[in-house]
Amino acid sequence: MHTFNDMLGRTWTVTINVDAIRRVRALLDINLLDAIEGKLLERLVTDPVLLCDIMFALVQPEAQAKNVSDEDFGRALGGDVLDQATTALLEELVDFFPSAKRTLFRKALVKLKRLEGMAIETANQRLESDELERKMSAAEVNPPPNVQRRILACGVTHRFTHSAKRLIPCSSNWMRVAGQAKWLCSYSRLRSSSVR
Repeated sequence: MHTFNDMLGRTWTVTINVDAIRRVRALLDINLLDAIEGKLLERLVTDPVLLCDIMFALVQPEAQAKNVSDEDFGRALGGDVLDQATTALLEELVDFFPSAKRTLFRKALVKLKRLEGMAIETANQRLESDELERKMSAAEVNPPPNVQRRILACGVTHRFTHSAKRLIPCSSNWMRVAGQAKWLCSYSRLRSSSVR
């Protein structure tokens, strides 16, 4: 059995056995045994709502004894508590399997933690480097050629294009700017033709 404490300081005991697996299946239509294939494992790590639902299904008898609803349980999970709950669930899941599968599953968990650490380190390095700022500056100065053509085809003034470059540096947003420029161009043509 593994435990974790929620944000209110309540201790929850995670126990995975056949009964608990059946309960999760019945309540959520999720087979915890799919975690060994990796797909569920990835979802558990990246989806805190799914994690909370599974955790509540696992501790449901204890929650009923403590008179805690699933909403109250969910409100008490967040931040570092999610990491503790994830660790308790995954460690308990590893311990559920027979020794041959347990070894494989433990290796998968170690690899997952290592990859997660590498991803966090890579993201941290990118945020600390000036590479992101250089890319944003380049996008401000040079919108993609197809967007430049769309903006110029509408006859939009250079002032509008220049201000759009400063305000919206993301390349996916340039397409939106080009679309707005086209609409603005059409609107001004309609307006000028109706005034005449």
